[in-house]
Amino acid sequence: MPRVGAGNASAHKYTRYMRMVRYLLLLCLIAGMISAWIAVAQQVKMVYAVTHIDVIPPPGGLSEINKLLLQYAADSRKDPGSIRFDILVQDGRENHFTVVEEWQSREAFEAHNAAAHTARISREAAPLAW
Repeated sequence: MPRVGAGNASAHKYTRYMRMVRYLLLLCLIAGMISAWIAVAQQVKMVYAVTHIDVIPPPGGLSEINKLLLQYAADSRKDPGSIRFDILVQDGRENHFTVVEEWQSREAFEAHNAAAHTARISREAAPLAW
C-alpha cells in the first residue's frame, strides 16, 4: 500500500519546476519595473517648490499684499518652463499664503528666481512677512 502524501516523483519534479518558473517570471517582472522606473527617473527633471508666507496685515488690510501676490503669480505663470504656479490662502487665516510651483527643469526654476518680478515681490512683501 502506498504511503499517504508520497505522490508521484515526476509530479513532484513538475511542481518544483513550475514553482521555479513562476519565481523567474516574477523576478523578470520586478526587474522590468525597476528598469522602467530608472528610465523615467532619469528623464524627469521637473522641480517642485512649496513656500509658506505669513504676513502682518498692514493698516490698510490685505488688499495690497493680495494685489502683489496676484501680479506675481500672473508674471510667474508667463515664465518659460512654468507648469504650475498657484497661491493658496489658508481658510480662516487670510494672512497665511502657500505658493505651489512646478517647473520643467532646474534651469527654468533658477531663471524664475532671478527674474525681475521675483526680486520685486521679495523687496515689496519682505517688510510684511514674519
